[in-house]
Order: sequence, then C-alpha cells, then structure tokens
Amino acid sequence: MDAFEQIRLAWKATEAGGYGRAQKLLLALWREKRAPVLAEHILELDKHIPRVEIKGQTPSVRQQSWLELASSGDETVVGALLETLPRGRINDWDDRLSALEKLSPDPRISVKLEEILKDPPHRTSRWIAFELMKLLAKQEDPRHLSLSSEIQHWPVRFELRNYYADEWKRRSKTLAAQFPHGPPELERREVVLLKALRSALPISEKQIKLENTEASCLADVYENPDDDEPRLVYADWLLERGDPLGEFIVLQC
Repeated sequence: MDAFEQIRLAWKATEAGGYGRAQKLLLALWREKRAPVLAEHILELDKHIPRVEIKGQTPSVRQQSWLELASSGDETVVGALLETLPRGRINDWDDRLSALEKLSPDPRISVKLEEILKDPPHRTSRWIAFELMKLLAKQEDPRHLSLSSEIQHWPVRFELRNYYADEWKRRSKTLAAQFPHGPPELERREVVLLKALRSALPISEKQIKLENTEASCLADVYENPDDDEPRLVYADWLLERGDPLGEFIVLQC
C-alpha cells in the first residue's frame, strides 16, 4: 500500500470516528517515511483517543498496572503511558524507561522525552539523563536534527545542560547520517489529504472559542469601517498569538 492510500484510509477512519485506527495507519507510515507532518497529525489524533486509567491503590500496584499496559502491544495506550510517566517514583523509572525502549519508535515518545528533559520532575541524575537521551535517540525522529543548538536554550541547570549537549552530540551522528538532507517531506497531494483528515477531527471548545473571538473582532471591524479602535483590538488579539498581521494593522492605523 502506498503512502497516499494509507493516508486516505486514515482519513476515512477519522471521518468514522476511528481515531485509534487512523493513528495506527499514520504511525506505520511515519516509521517508514519519518516525515514531520505525519508526526504532527499523529499527535493531533492522540488528543481524541480516550485515556486508559492507570489503576491501583498503592504506588506499587500502579507501577505494575503501568508496566502491564506498556507490554499490551496496544499503541493507542501510549498517550496514557506517557502522561503518567513523570508521576512514578524515582525508583520506578528504570522499569518504565526499559518498557518504553521495547516499543517501536513513536513521535509521541519523542515529544514527551523532550518535555521531561527540559523540565525534569526530579533532580535528574546523570543516569536518568543518560537513559532519556538513549531512548530519545532510539526514536530516530528527524525533528531532532537541530536539537544540539536548541539544548543550549533549555531552562535546566548549567551542568545538566552541558551533559545533554555532549550526550546528544554523540548520539545524533546516526540520525544525521540517516537524514543527510534534513527531515523528509511528503508529496503535495499527500499533505492535502492530511489536511482533510485534520478537518475531519472534532473541534474542541477551546478552538470554537478562539474562532468565535476572531469572528467577533472582524465583525466589529466591518461594522465600523471608519473607526481605528476595532482594528487595534483585532491587532492586539493577533499580536497575543504571534501573528505578524497584527503589527501590520497597527502600522496602518
């Protein structure tokens, strides 16, 4: 099955509410292509997959539940595993990281590991940093080709940041050799189909509120064509979201 057909099937699954199936199709394709645009849509689909609860009255029971879930082979539970990863006791990390290492490369794991490295839940030891870096490299995610320069700006203590930089420099050589021309791209028709898939996802309340706010601002502008105030309100709304159009509007008023 070619990439276009896989994305088409994922799109149809999304339209039918089969977000888990759609995600599995895109995961299989990402492992073949490693295109960042696929990773983005896998992460977006993950927001719509119900989370499995990690049950247990005690930390030991919860740890066992987490490990059993990790070994289940169900890729739709990876989101739940990653969300609860930092909550384990420091002594549980060895088993949890070992369990994640047995899973196939996954862009969701890449994102979570980077989050943990940037904001460690514990006073991260060299051992944990080493294991996190090793697991991050195993994901073979081309979005991390520029990680060496990004690490220099991470808000972690100086000695840990230097360790990250040295360790990643050593581990990223394989990644650089694997993607000598940078992150792979999909064909235009495949990207268009991914946009259709994303459009088929339910709109969150936050998105609805965001769209309603912008629509309200624009309606105010149209109703008062000779008044700069509504334009400045809209410009302020855009600037808060980093949209350069806001600056352009301010200069025009």
